[in-house]
Amino acid sequence: ASLLGTFNAAWGSHQVAAAKHLLRYLRGTATHGLTFKPQSDASMLDGLTDANWAACQDSRRSTTGYVFRVLGNTISWKSKKQTTVALSTMEAEYMAMSDAARQAIFLRNLLQDFGKDMQLPTQLLSDSNSALALADDPVHHDRSKHIDIRHHFVRDQLRAGTITAKHVPSQDNTADVLTKALARDLFF
Repeated sequence: ASLLGTFNAAWGSHQVAAAKHLLRYLRGTATHGLTFKPQSDASMLDGLTDANWAACQDSRRSTTGYVFRVLGNTISWKSKKQTTVALSTMEAEYMAMSDAARQAIFLRNLLQDFGKDMQLPTQLLSDSNSALALADDPVHHDRSKHIDIRHHFVRDQLRAGTITAKHVPSQDNTADVLTKALARDLFF
């Protein structure tokens, strides 16, 4: 829906067809919803993050997506075009991790306000080994020296122990649905 909103000033036949498809999808899934079933083996708060490098054909900007779960239940998600152009897949994934780290801090503070113990770090899961390596490596390399300082927020949070970062295979990364078109069978 947000992608369709970028064409509000000049709708074409493709956008009208996409809008009709979206409305049919929403009508067909009106009875679907989120259910909350606490899982005793799940962590209090964890997040999955993903990016789709240069996904926008017009601006070549990447798409950030993340999903946060409390006790295994989805409570927060975001899909947004990144504000700057990423020069590599690693950079796009790292920028997505930085956005997710900021959301993790907000959610941790919210849960603490509700009286939840947040002594353990929040785990961020990513399917990008290169972004995880950059987040863990304090040494600036030639390939990453151009990355804006604000994206290194994730590195600071890792060092502070507020979050941890771990690899998750792409097929297990729930945030993929926010950044890429998925096969029909993955929706059901």
